[in-house]
Amino acid sequence: MPATTNRFWSARPRSLLMLATIAATVGCRGPGGELESSRYARVQGDPEDTIHSIARRIATVGGFYGPEAARYDADQDAWFVSNMLGPGSAHDGKGYIVRLEGSSVGTASMWAFSGRNGVYLDAPKGIAFQGDTLWTADIDVVRGFNKRTGAPVGMIDFRPYGAVLLNDLAVGPDGTMYVTDSGIEMTDIGVLYPGGDKIFVVAPGRKISVLTSGPQLKRPNGVAWDPASKQWAVVGFDPFDSPLYVLGHGDEKPRVLAHGKGRFDGLQSLGDGRFLVSGWSDSALMVIGNGHDVRIVRDLTSPAAIGIDRKRHIVAIPEAIMGRVSFWELPEGYRGGDGPPAQQVAKR
Repeated sequence: MPATTNRFWSARPRSLLMLATIAATVGCRGPGGELESSRYARVQGDPEDTIHSIARRIATVGGFYGPEAARYDADQDAWFVSNMLGPGSAHDGKGYIVRLEGSSVGTASMWAFSGRNGVYLDAPKGIAFQGDTLWTADIDVVRGFNKRTGAPVGMIDFRPYGAVLLNDLAVGPDGTMYVTDSGIEMTDIGVLYPGGDKIFVVAPGRKISVLTSGPQLKRPNGVAWDPASKQWAVVGFDPFDSPLYVLGHGDEKPRVLAHGKGRFDGLQSLGDGRFLVSGWSDSALMVIGNGHDVRIVRDLTSPAAIGIDRKRHIVAIPEAIMGRVSFWELPEGYRGGDGPPAQQVAKR
């Protein structure tokens, strides 16, 4: 099932042709109508570290334009993928979000398309769900949509707080939302760093406050609530020293759990003290925590904001520059404490 590789700033005309491209790319079906993935064999290797991937690839979906975040909504058994379609700091009104069915990721639909049905998106990145609302970080605002219909329901404006590049967001068990500002600019000449690293808190009622700011945050990117420690975890996008750190209730100073080679991006908690982390410099998806640092998926190109289907133990990894999202089954021992035994998303 080949993937299409498209530059995320491609000038190809925006139309439903994009959706047709996605559908054509993932249209491989098994005899029962399931997504066919038998060509992806399990690669065995050293369980602690290996030059191979020890997770198993289920499917690769291509034809996207700058996919930045892939997040799973268990209520609808569906994935949502945000697409920048241009430089990630451009206020160009070109962004869109695609929905993929959880049981068959080859079934795609254009869910929210800037310029249609009242939707406006510049370069959407992180996605989080809060009740019936899908929130997405869009440069210097967070935009909300009805997660079932795609209709716009509101906007939270961070411009008065000096937002540079809102990158990821997550909602905690009490409804509080954390939003990271990486302090970078994503341009057609590369990633620039004007500064402005911040972590915002959005309380119920959409009240914004700055939890902490400054270069010690190391260009905060992925953020997640960790139920094991009951703290917020963040990874830094610093090009040379990318930390994984936690912020307890009321904490302003990060407590670093681990350091990486550079440019940590996506983050999800496994719920048992370990975290899934995607890293550009490592070109990998890693499991970090409890004294371990294991690369379970290798040879990734700038892996961005990851998501998890905890029921099936499937992780989705967007690669913006390659224009694709790959889906991997987490190997036993790296699934955390959530969910029943793995179920099938595609024919083995």
